[in-house]
Amino acid sequence: MISFHRVYASYQKINGDKHPVLHELSTRIDDGEFVAIMGRNGSGKSTMARLCNGLVLPSSGEICVNKLPISAAIRQNIPEIRRLVGMVFQNPDNQLVSTTVEREIAFGLENLGIPHLEMLRRVDAALHDFELAPVRKKSPAYLSGGEKQRLALAAVMAMQPAHLILDEPTAMLDFKHKKKLLDFVTSVNTERKATVILITQDPVEALFAHRLLVLHNGNIAFDGAPHDLFLDANKLTAFDFLAPIEFDAYHILKLEGNTSPALKNVLLDPIL
Repeated sequence: MISFHRVYASYQKINGDKHPVLHELSTRIDDGEFVAIMGRNGSGKSTMARLCNGLVLPSSGEICVNKLPISAAIRQNIPEIRRLVGMVFQNPDNQLVSTTVEREIAFGLENLGIPHLEMLRRVDAALHDFELAPVRKKSPAYLSGGEKQRLALAAVMAMQPAHLILDEPTAMLDFKHKKKLLDFVTSVNTERKATVILITQDPVEALFAHRLLVLHNGNIAFDGAPHDLFLDANKLTAFDFLAPIEFDAYHILKLEGNTSPALKNVLLDPIL
């Protein structure tokens, strides 16, 4: 479980002033949940993600990961928490450090002390799962943006974290690999029972999650099923969000007076 208790977070501007991002944020994400987090640019989505594995420390308040606390005063648990919480960044260049693709996947496993034969098995499995076997000897520097993103996720997943955080991971992927990545992440959640936290700007991606958090003005303004938000035209307007096209069609027809339950079933049942 990952919990936030009255967490404040800020970042320092160039002039030295502190800019508040999160204000007294409290929530919990239970083991095995698939949670999407949405919000406008600057709403604190990435800050919240980085708080989960100690890359950012709160100004005040406390985060607990599997009952291990992190706060401004408690830092000794960060190494263990980073073992439990795997993170994939929007820009994969921020986390690729090795000279070849297969060494990149092996790097984290070596740091965890995984036995050699098991490490080789996991590397081969990750190369297969993410369609990277043909470039296993290639330098990450010469991969496409999409290949780099798949490599970053492969390296994290090979370590089998209990919790997986993805910060807009599909930004550099084409449609085929975007769908494949989201399907794989869903299987990680359902089959491996890993907690998944997906930071996204895409409402269609949010529908893959069971629960949606919306950050607004430094706190959680919505916490519920994604489709409950997309069916609420008033909330969409308040958050300045666009709904997936099926929901847009539903809202347009509803405004025209068509409130038939059959309409909702035809438009939305396939995606709910």
